Amino acid sequence: DNTIRLDEQHIFNLSLSKTVYLGHENDYALYLSLSYQMINNLSNSYWYDYKANSFNMGIDFQF
Repeated sequence: DNTIRLDEQHIFNLSLSKTVYLGHENDYALYLSLSYQMINNLSNSYWYDYKANSFNMGIDFQF
């Protein structure tokens, strides 16, 4: 079978972040982040025709 694989991919990303300063002189910082990614890959191949969702959360502390 010499069929060429054809794909059409749609990606959506959303990211949010917030910095909170701490300490008497704002010498510490807390970084909060949330992100979401949706992938919709349309393909004529069974193995590459898929939808995926990803949720991520991050917390960083700087001192």
